[in-house]
Amino acid sequence: MKKYCHTPGERGRGAVLDTGLSCPHSCLFCYYKEYNGTTDFQALRKGSFRSTDSLMEILSLFPEHGYGHFDITGGEPTLHPDIVRIIQRGCTELGLAGRIITLGQFLQERYVEKRPLIDALLDAGLTDILFSFHAADKTEFHQFTKGSLERLEKAMGYLDNKDFQYGTNTVVFKGNVETLENIAERIINHGVYIHNFILFNAYHGWRNASMTSQIQADYSTMRPALEKAVLLLDQAGIAVNIRYAPYCVLKGMERHIVGLTGSFYDPFEWQNRACSYDKPPSYCSAPVDIEDKYPLINVNTTLPDGKRIVAMRGDFFTVFPEICNSCKAMRWCDGIAPIYLHHHGTDEFSPYDKFDAAGVLPEARLDYPLPFHVKNHSLEKIR
Repeated sequence: MKKYCHTPGERGRGAVLDTGLSCPHSCLFCYYKEYNGTTDFQALRKGSFRSTDSLMEILSLFPEHGYGHFDITGGEPTLHPDIVRIIQRGCTELGLAGRIITLGQFLQERYVEKRPLIDALLDAGLTDILFSFHAADKTEFHQFTKGSLERLEKAMGYLDNKDFQYGTNTVVFKGNVETLENIAERIINHGVYIHNFILFNAYHGWRNASMTSQIQADYSTMRPALEKAVLLLDQAGIAVNIRYAPYCVLKGMERHIVGLTGSFYDPFEWQNRACSYDKPPSYCSAPVDIEDKYPLINVNTTLPDGKRIVAMRGDFFTVFPEICNSCKAMRWCDGIAPIYLHHHGTDEFSPYDKFDAAGVLPEARLDYPLPFHVKNHSLEKIR
């Protein structure tokens, strides 16, 4: 395969293959913890995997839409009974680059035909892995996920010995925000080439949950912690993305921010429909219309809690308070979740009187090529 470096400002070529919600983990910040009227991870415990035939059909449609690579997610996709066959189909037979997103608990504990799953996946052509790395301390990791940091790092170390580079995710929330620097220090010692700080957002059941304020860190607390962690990762040559934040609360880190609008132009963000478990393969594989997904809509209205807003993205998915009205970055910005505005107000916001952007992305992002490199074969070196 030829090396692939995505052109900043062009629409991404990545897709997602949703295997289903089934998951044994208990991540405190999970977006599906309270989902579709369920509570306490019941959507994950009772969730089933999508059929192999359906997943194979979705995969077969990816090349028709111009996707060159795909993520496999869940739930916990490594537990899908046919995960090796799925990788074989996508990576070896269709020639796509495939990346699996996992907490890394079963790669060496689950066996397929008398081989550890991790070896079976690599032999099937798996290109990349994105590990969920939410704590640098084993006690905290177990507290946050009910998983084992030792198991995760054992799998990472195994790949390190094979000279296989991979990525990591950290969901940033109140429980780990003060330890982001420790997480960065731990990651540097492994073969990580890209790291994502995913700022907890109030999606699904969290949108109206009274407990959201107990788990979501405020931006003023996150900023200094992120600055220290990002500096360490930058110095180590690791690409860093921060998903998702309004630009003004992280001034100076604009090049790292991938927002709702910027996601369409990021190589790793999914261009097709995710979370569509009950839809046919043709629907799931089709690209999302950029204009339909997160349009910026002027509203000039008052929310039920009395907070005034001047615009929103989607149907109040995110909103822009009055202070944003004069901001030069609003066209490219996410805004904030209504529940965040309710709990924290606008004291942290400082609108831009000038914002350098060319077309669809800020110039700072366009001038940062490292996160636009996508692994196209298993032993490709990016870091």
